[in-house]
Amino acid sequence: MNHAPRPSRAFTLVELTVTVVVMAIAGAMLIPVIHGAADAYGSSVATRQTCDRVAYAMERTLRLLRDVPLGSSDASVAITTAAADRVVFSDGRALELDSGTLVLTDSGVEAPLCRNVDAFEITYLAEDGVTSTLSTPAATQRFFVTLRSGGFELRGSAFARVRVGGGS
Repeated sequence: MNHAPRPSRAFTLVELTVTVVVMAIAGAMLIPVIHGAADAYGSSVATRQTCDRVAYAMERTLRLLRDVPLGSSDASVAITTAAADRVVFSDGRALELDSGTLVLTDSGVEAPLCRNVDAFEITYLAEDGVTSTLSTPAATQRFFVTLRSGGFELRGSAFARVRVGGGS
């Protein structure tokens, strides 16, 4: 049995060129999609980190305000300095906005609580929740806090656990 040799089949130069061009077009179409997905991922990670950072700072701020120490009488809280962007308690704990950084002072140690803060404001309110006690901070019973950073704005309120007129 004699078999005739079969001619070998290979890609021609035209077929190879067409294949390379089709793959280049497909690659050129996919590169912007891949870059867009990578950019979206990077942006979402940065947004999540900012959200977590701001939420932590707000939670820590509200916890500090809830735990305001009792003042010299059962009818007061021990706030020594009160301003829209700063509060200092008689036990030395403090919270203040300093050049875009929210700084927490506890046990004499200052620590940045949140950086790149665009706005931080504490409103000091009486028991009725309306009357400002900024001029008489010892009568404060409720705090309203606004914190804005990185496009996020969080608002929260805290009641002093020490109640004016009610003791502990």
